Amino acid sequence: MYNYKYNLELVDSKNIFGTLNVGSVRLSNLTNSDRKLLMNLHNLNNPSEVDNLELSKDDKQAVFRSHRQALGEAYGFDWKKMYMADQTTKNGSYFELSRDYVEASPNGWSDIPEDILIITDKVPGVVAGHPVADCPVIMMEDRRQGITAVCHCSAELIDLKMPMLMADALTNGYKTRDQDIRVFIGACAGTGWTYNTWPKWATDVDMWTKTGALEADENGIYHIDLKAIIAHQLLKRNVGAIMFTPGDTITDLEYYSNSAASPYGGNDPSRFGRQFIGAFYPEYFKEKVKTK
Repeated sequence: MYNYKYNLELVDSKNIFGTLNVGSVRLSNLTNSDRKLLMNLHNLNNPSEVDNLELSKDDKQAVFRSHRQALGEAYGFDWKKMYMADQTTKNGSYFELSRDYVEASPNGWSDIPEDILIITDKVPGVVAGHPVADCPVIMMEDRRQGITAVCHCSAELIDLKMPMLMADALTNGYKTRDQDIRVFIGACAGTGWTYNTWPKWATDVDMWTKTGALEADENGIYHIDLKAIIAHQLLKRNVGAIMFTPGDTITDLEYYSNSAASPYGGNDPSRFGRQFIGAFYPEYFKEKVKTK
């Protein structure tokens, strides 16, 4: 009997490379490199002049492209081969980033309506992930076959059991065994993420309350524990190898955070943006290790 080990690599941009989403490029979160880029584009002489710009769509695209390029260079992948799912179905649908699709869509990114992306060791260098700020991205790997499911799991999608549906996608679509699954959860908001009232997206009241993942404090403020609800769903689905990225995007200054940026939260505009979290197979190889 043989156990195959595949060289899956996780990607976590933090805020090191700038925001990884066109729509989140703002004057308040430009990096020094962004400012130099915009100075060149607009023939400006002083960095302070950048603050007087009204960023155009082309400006934002140029900044976003430079961030993708820097991230790809740091991790050793082609920045054009980054893909995300648009998640319009919200029912656990999945899409495999096959060699044919990648060759037909050489510039990457979106226009994939499904919820979950599948990457395999057979198509190395293809990055599946999502730009996020507080929401977790889940990477679910079949260690035996070299297949990984990647999915952005907002609180709304967690309420719809998306972590469990990811496991179903692997077992139903690729005959993955539960015992071969290991799960990596990217950095996300901690229990400092709050609502003044019961969130509308929390429709499964029984699940949220019984797990303690959505509780009100003495002031009637609801605190959300994303890690607790994800662990609950995965363990219920018979997936036990679960690894969370340490940290809290709200309090960790290395991450962007909607909550920290919001006027109703930390009110810090510089924290607005998106980090990219995902995974890829950097090399096409597998190491045979004999096991008893």
